[in-house]
Formats: sequence, C-alpha cells, structure tokens
Amino acid sequence: MILAVTGCTSVVALAAPPDKPSREYKLRLQSARFASGQTDIVRYAETLQAHLQSLSGWAALAPTQTSPARQVQYIEPRGNCVLREQGYILRWRQEADGTGQIMLKQRSPRHSNVLASSLDVGAGWRGKHKLEEDVLAKNIVELSRSVAVPVTDRAAGQTWQSTEVASIFPQIGTLLRHPDELIVVSGKTFIETGYAWPKWTLHGVSLSAELGLWHTPEGKLAYAEVSFQGKGRSTADQDRAASLNEFFRRVQADTDSVHPQQGTKTDFVYQQSASPCQRQQAAPQPRPD
Repeated sequence: MILAVTGCTSVVALAAPPDKPSREYKLRLQSARFASGQTDIVRYAETLQAHLQSLSGWAALAPTQTSPARQVQYIEPRGNCVLREQGYILRWRQEADGTGQIMLKQRSPRHSNVLASSLDVGAGWRGKHKLEEDVLAKNIVELSRSVAVPVTDRAAGQTWQSTEVASIFPQIGTLLRHPDELIVVSGKTFIETGYAWPKWTLHGVSLSAELGLWHTPEGKLAYAEVSFQGKGRSTADQDRAASLNEFFRRVQADTDSVHPQQGTKTDFVYQQSASPCQRQQAAPQPRPD
C-alpha cells in the first residue's frame, strides 16, 4: 500500500501517463438475473462459456470473488453537477479497513478531447494513470483518461472537503469553490463486489473478465455489469480482434441477461435522483430493473 502524504499543491509528475489505450468491453446486466447469488453467478458463467467454446474451444472456469466488498461513492460540489458538466468523474472507493482510492476520470466519445488533456496529482500524492477505450453496448466506443490515488486511514463515512480534493487533483480546484459543500451524488452509497474469471485465450488474445455487483447498504442488489479486457500482441491483429468483437456481440445478444437500458455505472448513479447534486432527504431506494 502506498502511503499518501499531504503537502503543498504544486503539481508533480510521479508516473508517466500511458500513451496507448487499453480496451475494456462493458455491458450492464439485469440485476434480477443474480438474485440467487452464487448460483446465478455460476449459471451466467456457463452462458459465457458456451459463447467462448463456440469461438475457440476454450472452457472457462467459474468466477471467484476477487476482493472483500467495498463502498463506492461519487462526489460532486452541491448544486449543478459541475464536475459532470465539465466532463469529469470523481469516485471514492473504500475498503473495510479504512484504506481507499479516490479517482478522477475524463470520459468522452470525442477521443481528441481526451487525448489533448492530461490529469496530474498534487505534490506528495502518487497516482496510477490509465488511458482506456470503453466499448459499450452497440459498440459505442468512448475514450477515458483517469488517475487513481490511494488514501489511507480515512474513517468510514468521513465527508470529503473541497480543499482535500483540490490538493490531490489541482486541475479541478477551480471547480470546487465552496468549502464544505461536497456531497455524495444522489445521496447513494453502494457496496461493490467483484467476481473474476481465470484468464483464458481467444485466438491469441489473453482475455480477462469480471462481474461487478452493486448492493445497497441494506443488501438490495441494484446494479450488475460484466466487463472484458483483451491483452497481448495479437490485439493489434485485425482478424483476432474481430474474434473479440464477435464474442462481445454474442454476449450482447443474450436478452435474458442484458439490461434493456444500457449506459455506465456513472450514468446509473446520476439517474438515481432528479437532483443528484443536491443534498438528499431520505432518498428512495435505487429503481429496480
């Protein structure tokens, strides 16, 4: 674990951002498909295995939980969702032991906008950079740039202050004008659990997959997503890349599992309230699928 040490807010480059994007396929699933827990997870794994075997003859094993459940929140200044309006996403993930990760991301279907930008961290902080193509349903491709910063010894439920966030990400400091006015988007905290499949090979591409489930603190399953990443020299090969695209097409065609309303987890969180960037009063539970 990398310790975060506060300091002055001058920007320092501690890690070179990647110049070539990775690619991740993301698909929202019907949360009701996983109401029975592990039994439904295994059943869905069998569905993916059938697609995989038909393309490559490779048998995928059942997924296993990758990490303890952790809390997820999206953060905004109170008011008019100014970060989202400016193309930023600010997300906080926290483990049960108080350690966590705060991430700043830009995502856009206009790839040139993301490529022309940069994300830095303030002095005394260390960040992990990622440049990624997000392939969504119907093969919509958005480019994202992100930097994730580990944070230690933070009390569960502790409110973020604008000065804290601005010291970590100086570029958004001008958007955080009102101290003590950061809120949790839609008033929602979710409990995230990930399940990963052992890696397999699809025509020379090393493929990894993960199922992400979000529950409310009360235990209600609210969101489900499956994602795939392909790595290896062969990802540049058009024929083999086509096999990965065909695999994703077949997964999308599974209407028994795929959610009719697609989008990203970020979209889902902001859609949970008519005024997601105002303080919430006894907010209702996430709308069911």
